[in-house]
Amino acid sequence: MRENLWIATNQSLTSLNGLDNLQEVGESLQVLNNPEITNLDALRSLIKVGSIVVLNNSKLEDIDQLNSLEEIEGGIIIQSNPSLLAIDAFNNIESLNGVLFVEKNAALLEVTGFENLKSCLQMTISGNDNLLRLNSFENLSSIGPIRITDNPALNAIVGFNNLTSTQQDIGSIDIENNVSLIEFDALQNLTLINGHLNISWNSSLETISLPNLEKIEASLSISWNAKLISTMGFAALEIVNGDVVIARNDELTQLSGFDLLNEIGEDLTIGNNGSLESLKTFENLSILGGSIYIHSNTSLTDFCGLTHLMESGWSGNCSITDNNYNPDCSEIIEATCSL
Repeated sequence: MRENLWIATNQSLTSLNGLDNLQEVGESLQVLNNPEITNLDALRSLIKVGSIVVLNNSKLEDIDQLNSLEEIEGGIIIQSNPSLLAIDAFNNIESLNGVLFVEKNAALLEVTGFENLKSCLQMTISGNDNLLRLNSFENLSSIGPIRITDNPALNAIVGFNNLTSTQQDIGSIDIENNVSLIEFDALQNLTLINGHLNISWNSSLETISLPNLEKIEASLSISWNAKLISTMGFAALEIVNGDVVIARNDELTQLSGFDLLNEIGEDLTIGNNGSLESLKTFENLSILGGSIYIHSNTSLTDFCGLTHLMESGWSGNCSITDNNYNPDCSEIIEATCSL
């Protein structure tokens, strides 16, 4: 019989003594709302579970005692445990047929213990106020959407380099609102994203590098990265089937690294990049399924990168306003494309 084990809302419970010989939970193991538990020592013999939820245990400091686990059929949720310092408990787990959520653990400094994880349906690492670095997912080779958001102390994301494509139908990637993030040296071998790519509101990020990425099935958004100075890391990108939005990157002087980009399925929007001077990087763009919106780039004077698109017969809606120079589309065709 497959059963759940819920240890929930025990105001005075300090230990799980009596569960020392437990080896398997057929369905879900949930440790919820136990304000006095500091560890999970009694679960050290556990080998197999359906899924794990560790939620809102205010004094829980570590979960390393789960390190004997060899199989988790579903997912892992570790959320709102304000005293949890580290996650180093899942070294034997190779696949998750469910989610991996690590959210709102205020004291958490690092996420380790996933060095052997190869597949996961979805990953969210979000709202961990003191998380400094992510580098535990080097063997991950199949995943759905990835969200790394709202981690204000996170300064580096590295690894994920065994991923060549996000395999699931909604394999989007959001790297958003990590205000201390400087180093994004991850996903270096990724070739395909089966969803969108959103890198936004990372106010310390200076460079983006995904040098082998060839295709994005949905949209690409690079926005509100106040210190971004380079987009050189898109040297292999050929197709974006959705919108391309590059906006509010105050220090970005040159859009570079999109030299192979040939096709955008929907709109191209470039707005409010105050230091941007040139669109030369788009000189191979020949297919655009939507409109062009280029506005409020107060240093932008060179639109010659769009000449090839115009000469290829594109005739969609084109709005170019409030830049340093504002040619209309016919002027770009006629090669009066820059000051």
